[in-house]
Amino acid sequence: MSDMFDNFSQSAPRVAILGAGFGGLAVGMRLAAGGWDVTVVDRLETPGGRATAITTRGHRFDLGPTLLTEPDLLRRLFLDCGEDPDTALSLSASNPLWTIRAPDGRELPISFGDDMTETVRRHAPSDLTGWLQMWRENGVPQKPGTPSDVIARLRRLLPGPRLMSRVERQVKDPQLRMALALPSVFMARNARRTGLDHSLPEILRGGIVGSRGGLGTVAQKMADVIVRRGGMLRLGCEVTAVLDPSPRPGLQLADGEVIRADVVVTACPPVTTSRPQPDETSAFIWHFGTRDTARLWPDVGQHTILSSRDMRANLNQIERGQLPDDPVLHLHRATLADPASAPSGGDTFYVLVPVPHLAHRTPLRWSDAAPVLRNRVMARLDGVIPGFADRIAASLTMTPEDMRDRYLSPHGVAAPRGSRVRGHGPIYNLVSGVSGGLAGAIAGAEALAAALPRRVGVEQV
Repeated sequence: MSDMFDNFSQSAPRVAILGAGFGGLAVGMRLAAGGWDVTVVDRLETPGGRATAITTRGHRFDLGPTLLTEPDLLRRLFLDCGEDPDTALSLSASNPLWTIRAPDGRELPISFGDDMTETVRRHAPSDLTGWLQMWRENGVPQKPGTPSDVIARLRRLLPGPRLMSRVERQVKDPQLRMALALPSVFMARNARRTGLDHSLPEILRGGIVGSRGGLGTVAQKMADVIVRRGGMLRLGCEVTAVLDPSPRPGLQLADGEVIRADVVVTACPPVTTSRPQPDETSAFIWHFGTRDTARLWPDVGQHTILSSRDMRANLNQIERGQLPDDPVLHLHRATLADPASAPSGGDTFYVLVPVPHLAHRTPLRWSDAAPVLRNRVMARLDGVIPGFADRIAASLTMTPEDMRDRYLSPHGVAAPRGSRVRGHGPIYNLVSGVSGGLAGAIAGAEALAAALPRRVGVEQV
């Protein structure tokens, strides 16, 4: 490897990072803290990738994820870069995390710890044994090196049972089934196709938090660390090509400028014409702000899941490229944790609906499908937040077509997997960790930064 990097500059090696999402920012933080000369380039005007926001009439709409799994990965990132995470970050977990509301109005709160066992005992006592078995197999960390730990690791590496199949074998109650498959909803995975790493026990094992100000503020804190360490962010810059290392690799910008570096890291999903992975889906997201509602709907918490009458039928329609007749809805009331996300007395909401991506033989035309789906959503929501439609002050929708155009997301997939191959220097791809999402990007960044070569006088990150 050393021969490949003999042309490193004498002062500090330069790295150009394509993509200012959480993965690109995490790589940039680690390398900047290790003495590299870092430049991060992104076509959006603000850092964060999907974790960006738009403010309309005083309502801040967080366009991407609002929850972060495995927050210790983020805290460790800041610590490793010489930053105090408790000062830089404002992370918090709500309890209950979600409330699942069935079509008949029954509610099931999802929380941490032993409280959840008691909830299941009261809600569906005949399913308690199956529920506990899911947690024993997937939700409890095992002592390293023990047989149970080895088995758990093998399950992650080998083809295993699909999430929905396992859930249906373990429990019969529809709300418990929804609960165990819930992470697949907000991580844009089809529970019929995805593995057990997107089950509720697996996700809760590492923790799950939100951030005051939205996850976009976390991205900005990450960008600030890069700049304080002497790095640079080039935002609003379109990259048209990654240049071969002859003599040095680089990024070609749309205006003709070339950013040369010793190493190039691509931290965004590769542009591809191949079909998405079988478990990848997209999402329809309707953001809306309401006026004079802060004291209304006191029983509606921060995260409410409105389950469908038949989840398997819902997933089948999405897999066939159809608009779901009875969609699953994730209603997020942002103002309960962050009142500043709305004008005084108002609320900021979004509702997320899993929908097909654009790679089906006859993809949905969202100019036609969006109004139809929004009407279905409004009818469902009116039973939860009655009269909300008359109080809407601001509104914004995102469809798979918007995700394709804004984020260059292949086929409009809501959470596309990154490259599966790290590559060989001096051009590297960020390979996401197994958990996927923002946490997977942060984990992948840690592994990539550790794999890059050391230079004399440069601290290993």
